[in-house]
Amino acid sequence: MTFPASRALAAAALALALGACSDASTAPTAARIAGADAPGRSESTNPALIPNAVRYRDAGGKPAHGRAGSATLDALALLGRDGTTALELRAGQVDGAAGAFVTHAQVKRIGLEGTTGFATNHHAGLDAPIPLPGLGRGSPLRVQAHVRGADPHRTGVVTVTETVKLRPDLSVTLSAPQGVHPGTPVNITAVVAEENGDVGASADCELRVDGVRVDQSPDVWVDAGDAVSCTFTHTFPAAGTYTVEVRAAATRPADWDDANNAATASVAVTERTPAIESNAYVEQTVGFERQASVNRWADATGHGEDTYESRRDRALQIGTMSGYMPTRISGPVRIDVSQSSGGATLHAARWTAGTGADWCTSVKEGGVSFYGCSKSYYGGLWEETAFTYERYAGTVTYHSYAHTRMWMDGAEQEYGYTFNQSFVYGSGTLSPLGSEYRFDVRITAVDGTEYVARSIVPLTTRVDEGGFPQACSREELGGGGFREYCNLSEHRYVVTSGFGQ
Repeated sequence: MTFPASRALAAAALALALGACSDASTAPTAARIAGADAPGRSESTNPALIPNAVRYRDAGGKPAHGRAGSATLDALALLGRDGTTALELRAGQVDGAAGAFVTHAQVKRIGLEGTTGFATNHHAGLDAPIPLPGLGRGSPLRVQAHVRGADPHRTGVVTVTETVKLRPDLSVTLSAPQGVHPGTPVNITAVVAEENGDVGASADCELRVDGVRVDQSPDVWVDAGDAVSCTFTHTFPAAGTYTVEVRAAATRPADWDDANNAATASVAVTERTPAIESNAYVEQTVGFERQASVNRWADATGHGEDTYESRRDRALQIGTMSGYMPTRISGPVRIDVSQSSGGATLHAARWTAGTGADWCTSVKEGGVSFYGCSKSYYGGLWEETAFTYERYAGTVTYHSYAHTRMWMDGAEQEYGYTFNQSFVYGSGTLSPLGSEYRFDVRITAVDGTEYVARSIVPLTTRVDEGGFPQACSREELGGGGFREYCNLSEHRYVVTSGFGQ
């Protein structure tokens, strides 16, 4: 299954582009992050990183759990895209000690009024998933397992009831940054969403350039039906065209559809020019997705019907502005930023930065971040001021190794995430957007000189809707027995987006 809004976010998630500023007053615009050898930050406000190993939320389906005496059993049934359900059994001990294992398992399909359908017995290979065909999403299973090693004097017989769940489906979307120059670090951000909505998944979020992994955030967790941002920092060494890929690798549990686990974009890297450069991109996606299924069956042992219906409302908003000028602004400086649309201010803040001629600063508030540097290079032969001002999509943002080293002051916890508190994925209500979206950045030097960057993004709206009506497949088993599976899917998203130069 492919979430249409994820396709719509493809141009938004990586929108750290650099183009031509549409309305710059007083002095040239600012933009893009400066070099990796940036001096220490001043007056920076970095939120504490939470280690990736700590899941920000886990509201999806869990394995069924049971115990008998000292023995415990976890059972997780995941339905794959090929129609086969993999039943994973894990034995344990109440005190958490290792050494317990399953020696025999009986799996029964529960029908109407407690009747059972098929029953299968398994005596070997129980450390690997048990394949079970012919089940639908929501089908109930009763598992009875013999557990050895938990109690030296007896075999534990543990019974649990598990419900079949769809495997997780992670999808990745991104677009290419524009106006990238050699030797200047650029942020690359992708949105990773779990599309099927039953269980969450872990993965390694990787950045690859021309096929080579250059940065990563390992053990990224995406809750069922949720979305997160993965942000990287990369410096392209020379002018040219590069293929950038962000991949959700080594998905755990195994993914429903590997085809959408990576997204690629082409990045053109050009030499610096003295022209004023900046641009901005905005995208908002609001809507819903609905799925329903019915699984009916009958055979000599009984009959049953399982129904499943879900509706997921989603509200995502992402925006990015970048700016650059070949001039240094000596600190201390005052930085005023705002984002507005439809007469309403969506974000506004004032920060101070810089204690000397060269400075860098990084600030993150909720789902909004600002990264900026002003430096000279080669003994004063080249100067530049650069910034990015962006709003992240999803519940949390995972920060890669290079991004953490560059912007989080080399935090002790190299791999971590921060919450996007003001823009929670699926929160449902976002501030209404008007016909345009405006970014304003004003950097005031110590002598009172103001450097203003302004991008006005005209917005257009389209409707992304589709799906398929209820369709059924039926298998006759003979003797009046059958298996029938019906499902339907529909979605409708209102997508408002624009690009300003």
